[in-house]
Amino acid sequence: MSISLSKCPYCAEEIQPDAIKCKHCGSWLSGNPEGPSAGMQPVAGGHPPRLTRSSQDKMFFGVCGGLARYFGTDPTLVRVVVAVSTVFSAVIPGIIIYLILGFVVPSDDALTD
Repeated sequence: MSISLSKCPYCAEEIQPDAIKCKHCGSWLSGNPEGPSAGMQPVAGGHPPRLTRSSQDKMFFGVCGGLARYFGTDPTLVRVVVAVSTVFSAVIPGIIIYLILGFVVPSDDALTD
């Protein structure tokens, strides 16, 4: 007897047809008991989500807003983690990494087709 597998709309990995939560990406497939996850959007065409800079939720380059959307978390939390890790890493490495990401990671409005 063969079981037909379906694909997760968030990470495109194969899952059981009656699955409630994807074991690969942890996304709720039939309604999250704590409410919907605002950061994760279903994958269009079976491609995993891309890391992009946010054009709406930004303070400088939109790197923290893009990271928050990619990981499905609150942008303020990401900003606090980046600020604290920058302070504890002697400031300069954190600023350099942020600037590199600001120039290397594409903006989300540049990827609209």
